[in-house]
Amino acid sequence: MFPLVALAFSFAVTSGSGLTLSVGGVPFIKGSWFQYYEPGWTKGYYSTQWTSQTVTKTASGQTLMAFKSDDGRAYGIVTYTPSDTKLKVQYEFNWDGDKPVLVELSSGMVWAPAVQAGKLTVNGLPRRDLMLRQYKSRSETAERQFGPPFSSLVFDSPVGNIGFTSSRSDWSLFDARGFIQDYAEDDDLFWMGIFGIEVAKGKPAKFEAEWSFEPTLAGQEISKRSFRGVTSQLKQAKLPADKLPLVPKPKSVTLDISKVFQLGKPSLQLPKGCEEEARLFKVFLNSLWQTSQASGGKIIGKVADLKLPEEAYIIKVTTKSAAVTGQSKQGLLNGLYTLAMMAHAYKGRLVLPVGEVRDWPTIGWRGIHTFVGPKTVPFHKEFFERVLRPMKLNKAVLQCERSAWKATAGIETTMTMPLSELVKEFTMLRTMGIEPIPLIQSFGHAEWLFANGKNLDIALNPSAPYAIDPRNPKAQKKIKDIWSEAVDLLKPKTIHFGMDEVAMIGMKDDPAFVTELWLKQIPYLAQIAKDNKVDMMLWGDVGLAKGEAIDACNGDTPQDARLRRSVIPAGSMIADWHYADNPNPVSFLASLQLWKKEGKVPVASTWYRPGNIRGFVLAAAQEGCGALQTTWAGYESNPQALIASFQQHYAYLMFADYAWSGRQEQTDKLGYDPGALLRRLFLSEPGSVKALPGSSLVPEGRSYRAIEMSGRVFNLFKPLALRSIALPAQQDAPQELSISVDTKASVLAVAVDCAARCSYFEKVGTITVKLASGKTVTRDLQYGIDVRTSEDKGALVRADRQSGLCVVEVKLGVKPVDIVGIRFSGASSYAGLRVHGITGY
Repeated sequence: MFPLVALAFSFAVTSGSGLTLSVGGVPFIKGSWFQYYEPGWTKGYYSTQWTSQTVTKTASGQTLMAFKSDDGRAYGIVTYTPSDTKLKVQYEFNWDGDKPVLVELSSGMVWAPAVQAGKLTVNGLPRRDLMLRQYKSRSETAERQFGPPFSSLVFDSPVGNIGFTSSRSDWSLFDARGFIQDYAEDDDLFWMGIFGIEVAKGKPAKFEAEWSFEPTLAGQEISKRSFRGVTSQLKQAKLPADKLPLVPKPKSVTLDISKVFQLGKPSLQLPKGCEEEARLFKVFLNSLWQTSQASGGKIIGKVADLKLPEEAYIIKVTTKSAAVTGQSKQGLLNGLYTLAMMAHAYKGRLVLPVGEVRDWPTIGWRGIHTFVGPKTVPFHKEFFERVLRPMKLNKAVLQCERSAWKATAGIETTMTMPLSELVKEFTMLRTMGIEPIPLIQSFGHAEWLFANGKNLDIALNPSAPYAIDPRNPKAQKKIKDIWSEAVDLLKPKTIHFGMDEVAMIGMKDDPAFVTELWLKQIPYLAQIAKDNKVDMMLWGDVGLAKGEAIDACNGDTPQDARLRRSVIPAGSMIADWHYADNPNPVSFLASLQLWKKEGKVPVASTWYRPGNIRGFVLAAAQEGCGALQTTWAGYESNPQALIASFQQHYAYLMFADYAWSGRQEQTDKLGYDPGALLRRLFLSEPGSVKALPGSSLVPEGRSYRAIEMSGRVFNLFKPLALRSIALPAQQDAPQELSISVDTKASVLAVAVDCAARCSYFEKVGTITVKLASGKTVTRDLQYGIDVRTSEDKGALVRADRQSGLCVVEVKLGVKPVDIVGIRFSGASSYAGLRVHGITGY
C-alpha cells in the first residue's frame, strides 16, 4: 500500500513557454501564452511564443513574468503567487498604441489524460464526458467547447479535485485533441483561456484567477503481478524483410513478380568514368539488404540518348539479365537506385522482378533546405547516400551562416562549422550530383551575426539584435565580405540571401520604413551576386501582401509588396514559402503565377505537413516551377536533430515522391508510410532475405490469435496493462508485471502500445529480460521513439508499427541465450504501457 499523503502541485514559469504545472507528479498544465492582435486578426503585434520575457522570483515565493514588445507598445506583467493548495495568477496587459487592440490569452494548456477519466463542472453545472473526442471539424472550436463562457470550473479527476475561479466571466475551455493548430499536433490538450481581451492606451486590462488543488488520498495498492509464460515453437518467427515501395513512383512500371533475376551480390558493368555511380549504388543496396550469397548477377549500365529528359532512365530485367540505361550519368544513377528499390527476398535469395521501368522527373529543380554544423559532414554523407540521393533530389540549400568565416571572427558557438568541413560538404554533394546552394541571412534573421555580443554597431536595433541596418555602410560591407569569402571558398552557381521575416523582431511597425530598408538592401545584394557571377535566390514572403498568396504574406500593403518586388532583378529565384496544410493545388497557384508574371523564377517551398506538400508541389508541377522542402529543426543538422524532428525529416521522402513523379493520390493513399520508410532506409539494419525460427510467448491461461505483424509472427493475447489514470480500465492496474519463461532467443520482439499520449522522448516504461546466466538486459521505452497510443498515428524512430501496435526489439546477443524471465515496469502513473505479444528468434 502507498502511504496516505496529499498530492502536491509544483509549477514553473519560463520565457517563451509560460506556465507548466504538475499535480502529484502528473502533468496538468503544459504551457501558456498570449498575443496582442488587431481585431479581426488582420495583424499581430506581440506574442510571448516568439519573444523573450523576464522571469524573476521574489523572496516571498512569487514568480513574476514581465514582458515588453520591441516597440514598447505592448507591456505588462503576470504574477504567480503559490500557497499550499492554491496558485493565484494576476494579469496586467497594457497597450500604448493609438487604437485599441485585443489580447488572446491561453492561460494554460490542460493535459487531457490527467483529467479525462474524471468529471467536469462549469459554473456549477456538469458538462459532457471528457473521454469523448469525435468532432466534425478539425478547425472549428464551436462543437469542441465545454459549455458557455465561465468564471469557474472544477475537474473532479483521478489526480485530485482541481478548481478554477476568476474575476472575469469570459473564460473558455475547448477540446484541442486532434485540433488543426500547431500546438495541438503532437499532444492531447484542452485549450483554456480568453479569446479577446480589449486593451487600449490608458486602459489596461487587470484581472486575476486562482487554481485550487484539493488533495487526493492514494490508498489503492500498486501491486506487482506475475504470470507463467507458455511458449509455442515457430518455424518462421521473423520473416524475410518486406519489399520496399518504389519511391519516387516511376512513370511506367511493368513487372512480373512471378519471374525473377538472381541478383545476390551483383557485379556492375558501367561506362568509364562512372566509378562514383557504382560506389553509390553498392552503398545503397548493401544498406537495404544482407545476403549470404557470395556472388550474383551482372548489371549492365550505360548512357544513351533515350529522347527523354536529362535525368531519365529505362530499366529492363529478364531472368538472365538486368540493364539500366540513363539519359545522362545522373539518369543512370537514378535508374540504379530504382533497381535497388526493386530488389526483394525470394526463397532465401535477393532477386529482381522481371519487367521494364521507364521514368523521368516531373519537376526538374527538386531540393531540400537544411542547416550545417560541426557534426554535419559524416551525418550528411550517410543521409544523402542512403536517403536523399536515392530519392532523386538534385539541389540542397544549405543554411551555413553559422560557419567560421574570417569576416566574422568572435561569433563562434558550439554550432559553428569549420570552413574546411563546409568545403567537404559542398564537394561531397557535388560528387553525388547534387548542387549545393549556400544560404546566409543578409538582412533579418541575423542573430547569428550578433552572437557573443559582437557586431552590435551594425544592428538595426542593438537592444534587440535581429536585423542589420542597411543604411549603415559598415553593415553592408560586412555582408559583402562574408559573401566574397563564401563564393571564393565554395564556388557556388547560386547563392541564397535569406530575406524572410525581416521585420519580425526589433523593428518599428512601419511598412514604409521596412520598404525603405528593403529598397536599399536588395539592389546591394543583387550587385554582390552580379559581381560574383552567380544567380540570386531569396525567400519571397516580404514581397507578398495579404490576398496575394495562401499565407506567409509579410509584404504589408499591396503597394509596399509591389514596390519591394520591383527591385528584385528579373530572373532571380524566389523561394516562395507557404505552409498551409491544404492538399488542393489551386490554393497555391496565385503566388507562383504572380512571381512568374513579374519575371522572377519561383520555387515552391513546402513544409512537413502532408497536405501542404501535395498541394504546393502539384501546383509547382502545373506551373513548371521548381520545389524545395524546408527544414526548421533547430539551427544545426546532425543525427540528434533528425531524431528530435523526425517528422520534418521523413517529409523529405513524401516531398521527393510528389516532386519527381507528379503523382496525384492523396497523401493517405500513397501505399506506404514515409516515417517507416525513412526508418528502413536510414535507421534499420540491412534486411534479411531468410526467415528465422523462434518461439512465441503467451501468459498461461490467456487466449490468443496468431498474426503476422511487422515481419514477425505473434500470438497476440489480451494485453497485459500497467497502471494509467487516463483510462478507467487501467486505474487499478499494477505498475510492474513479470513473466517466468523457459526459452532461447537472441532477440525478443514485443508488441506494445500505451494508454496516454505522452511527451516526445518521455520514458513510458522498461523491459527487463533476465537470463539464465544471472545477467539482465534492459530496454527503456520512450514515447514517439519506441511506442505511441493506438490513436496516435505518428511514426516511430526505433520500432516498427502495424495496426496501431508498436513492435520493439530487445537484443540479447549475437547467439541465442537462455531466458528465464521478462519484467515490464511502468515509468509513471499515467503512461499505461500495454503488452500484446512476445516473440523470440
